Amino acid sequence: MQPPALASLPVILRKDDSLVVASFSEQQRTLTEVEGTRMTGDYRECEVRFNPVKQTAFAHATTTHVRYSELVPTQDGYLWGLKQIFEVEERNVVALSFSTLGTVLVTYAMMDSRRPEGNMVLYDVDTGNVLRRCVQARWPGMVWTSDELYCVRPVQGFLHVMDGNLRKGEVPVLFKMDLQLPQDKEIELSMCPGSISLLALFKPFHKQVQGTLFIYRLPNLLEGLIYQVPFGRAESATVLWSGSGNHIALLVKSESDKSGRSYYGTVAFFLVNVMGRSIKEIKFPSGESVHDCQWSPTTDQVMVIHGTMPRNKTTLYDKTGMALMTFGEAPRNTILWAPNGRYCALGGTGNLAGDFVFFNLHPSDSSNNMKKYSQE
Repeated sequence: MQPPALASLPVILRKDDSLVVASFSEQQRTLTEVEGTRMTGDYRECEVRFNPVKQTAFAHATTTHVRYSELVPTQDGYLWGLKQIFEVEERNVVALSFSTLGTVLVTYAMMDSRRPEGNMVLYDVDTGNVLRRCVQARWPGMVWTSDELYCVRPVQGFLHVMDGNLRKGEVPVLFKMDLQLPQDKEIELSMCPGSISLLALFKPFHKQVQGTLFIYRLPNLLEGLIYQVPFGRAESATVLWSGSGNHIALLVKSESDKSGRSYYGTVAFFLVNVMGRSIKEIKFPSGESVHDCQWSPTTDQVMVIHGTMPRNKTTLYDKTGMALMTFGEAPRNTILWAPNGRYCALGGTGNLAGDFVFFNLHPSDSSNNMKKYSQE
């Protein structure tokens, strides 16, 4: 619970090989490391994941352990501290996710013959107990509907629809669907966060069958297809649902660039109106690609970093694809939203030496479009 006197917002930062809690002050425009919150270990392989319901709790993994921790306010109510809920030994975890109600933590490690018991583990977040351990070739290994009534898991070339309450123990498989793809072909699975149980599936081009986006109504995948769109020889895609569940931002990736300006191929950007069963491509100048795309957590507005390296453009769009706001040009490839949708951070990671800049999209002074804060 956030105390009424709290004067700063907590931010989790990766610093060298450790994680630290930092305090972000809007008034003072500072980002300061909180003493005594450094989490040591090799954190280079795995991103932090926050619990979607208990948003002060988060999972993080080193090369040897998985930890589940919570941010808690200090006694004076002006700073944040750190409380570890559980820690388990789990080596070489490369991905983390939560069930939609935050009851289950899923960890995924690369497949290894020395780990015959399985490379994907499901933990009860309340106790840290293992609910299931299994061999999993594809990631994401499991996705849930918003009410956790159903979950979907890719298993040996099939999609399995199961009862979503895995804390009951073994649950039955309700439906199976053949993906008709070899195991080395990557698919994209994403569950609608809204009240309707919808699953988005992207299958890549294979044996003259076009890459295609499918949207199904659960639980019966064989009878529940409500919309599909072909995308030619597209090799992969990223599916991003808006918070309302009414829209999808679709990033379709192609290994080749017809313009010849990019050695790495291109990423095309589409907006899908799910209930209206329509799609619109947001076109950029020739040679531009998309480097990141994230929906606001509170509205059907989507932010996109696009352009050519190293200086890219950032634009905020509404659900119809109309540009609402631009954020200039800079070496950026990462968008981070605050859970309240008021703040966002834009910056460059990896090979991009781009400072992170913090924006206030809803400043109290209506005469300003935004405020920004940079941390060197």
